[in-house]
Amino acid sequence: MRRAKIVATIGPASDSAEKLRDLLRAGVNVARINMSHGARERHGEVVTRLRRTAAESAQPLGILLDLAGPKIRTGRLRGGVAILEDGSEVRITGEDIEGDARRFSANYPRLAQEVHRGDRILIDDGEIALEVVDTRLGDVIARVIHGAPLGERKGINLPGSHISVPSVTEKDIADLQFGVERGVDLVALSFVRSAADCAQARDLIRKFGSKALLIAKIEKPEAVTDLSNILDSADGVMVARGDLAVETAPEIVPVLQKKIIFEAMSAEKIVITATQMLQSMILNPQPTRAEASDVANAVLDGSDAVMLSGETAVGRFPVEAVQMMDRIIRSAEEMGLPPSQLSEGGEIGGFHSGPGMIHQLMTRHSGSQGRAIAEAATFAAAEVDSRLIVVFSKSGIMARHIAALRPPQRIIALTSSERTYRQLTRMPSLLRETVLSCATTWPTLESLSS
Repeated sequence: MRRAKIVATIGPASDSAEKLRDLLRAGVNVARINMSHGARERHGEVVTRLRRTAAESAQPLGILLDLAGPKIRTGRLRGGVAILEDGSEVRITGEDIEGDARRFSANYPRLAQEVHRGDRILIDDGEIALEVVDTRLGDVIARVIHGAPLGERKGINLPGSHISVPSVTEKDIADLQFGVERGVDLVALSFVRSAADCAQARDLIRKFGSKALLIAKIEKPEAVTDLSNILDSADGVMVARGDLAVETAPEIVPVLQKKIIFEAMSAEKIVITATQMLQSMILNPQPTRAEASDVANAVLDGSDAVMLSGETAVGRFPVEAVQMMDRIIRSAEEMGLPPSQLSEGGEIGGFHSGPGMIHQLMTRHSGSQGRAIAEAATFAAAEVDSRLIVVFSKSGIMARHIAALRPPQRIIALTSSERTYRQLTRMPSLLRETVLSCATTWPTLESLSS
């Protein structure tokens, strides 16, 4: 049985009832609603369709609401696209205009006040690079270093610059209330800079009467610096490699990915690896070999879930992308080394550097009573060569303690709480196996024994 979960972004290519059914059959565990694009009304219809389809399919499905955050984006363009040539001069304005290759808009009116001569401006995940020459009359004047076709609503990054916009915007607050009213299971907070951002989002989730879990997206250098505190404040993190690469440097993202995953594992928090995992499958029915290796390595590193974005939202092969990711995950998990193949010192006895790292996880964690029980149960299961670890958990905390140790056995959590059931099985939780809801104990144990 596959352990790592698949998160699929729902968009125009996948939001019909038929496609949603196909995605669930292919192996989707969590549906991502990206609030950076589309109208709330349409998203609401998609959430309703998701719930109905999951119920009809009798398959557990979590819904993740991904807040847009303070993302600066390009505005409208004449004809929908403008060609920026190397060496040309462009102006970026905060006015709402229909732009072209000489002057186009950004959705951040204070941009000219917060950049300086010599600053870099990167657009569309770094496909376009500009250098600030001057600011004048509310416009940023920049020289094109690397030109490319410019599209509408493309992301603008300002590496090294500190913008004053809050991490939780007014739009985010309205979107969050919208999601809570529709019972989303997880909320992803974009462009987190510190644990204080997570605390603010958590307060809003509670204010709106929800117990949805909070996922902090790690895509800013400040978030990497404050990772330990962010892990204390959130229920999990997402390695958002697209903006992280633009804000830092592409060559250090693989190392940061491993660091973030391991720190999340140590803190017993959810960790999702995202961005361009099977990017070529937006247009092609097969991934590149590098993409297949990327997904496998994310699983071997210890990711609880891997995420598809454009592949399922706008791609030509959304179902095939999920099927391919499912096969890659299963192959990686079959090849992963069990804890018994780790040396006593915690060094890896083979190529697997992820989910079997019980010794390292234990030595890095400050013991609590629940954690101690989980460790004892995990080692007992290994000693008797058990195939299952069964845990009774009303809140889900003990189940997460055990799952955080990444034992090779299947973990089955029994709970009488519908909320715990949803959180443990309908999302990329640390508990990555079947969750059964039961009213009594012994009949359930008898059914497991059989």
